[in-house]
Amino acid sequence: MTLNYLPEHLERFLFTLTVVSKEAIFLASTRKRLFEQANIDATWIKELSSDNSYWADVLESFVSRFGRMQDTLGDKLLPRLALLEGEKSGTAIDNYNRAEQRQLIRSASDWITMRALRNKLVHEYIDDIDEFVESLHLAKTLTDDLLQAYKNIRQYTEHHLQIAPDKLPPDM
Repeated sequence: MTLNYLPEHLERFLFTLTVVSKEAIFLASTRKRLFEQANIDATWIKELSSDNSYWADVLESFVSRFGRMQDTLGDKLLPRLALLEGEKSGTAIDNYNRAEQRQLIRSASDWITMRALRNKLVHEYIDDIDEFVESLHLAKTLTDDLLQAYKNIRQYTEHHLQIAPDKLPPDM
């Protein structure tokens, strides 16, 4: 039987894929909780206070989980997939371009945007609440790309690399 991957890289790849699957579940849940509760705008952000610590925590969780999943997928999983397939991991843009060519991600340029967005979400609210709100809504939309990328990579792993489904984390 010919393997479609290098088995010495399988364990680390599968570990990272499992981490991403858990991050996906938490990110989707937090996004739903945050954006279904109210119209998030500058006024809502300004009104967050110690009296509203629950929503401040949910907001912080969303921002953190968005950044963490983007980091894990882009900076760990995609490079490990390249190694698994016997290729060298490249720069972030190289990895994004390779993933886009394989139709694992929709757009390499969106992934570059996501990297920059992570910093805006962490720092922008301090200086510019309107910019923060805009970034927050962009992250809400781009969360779909993150969740779809996980699904695509999992499916690619099962079908293209022919790794048994029982070795893979659950399909979303």
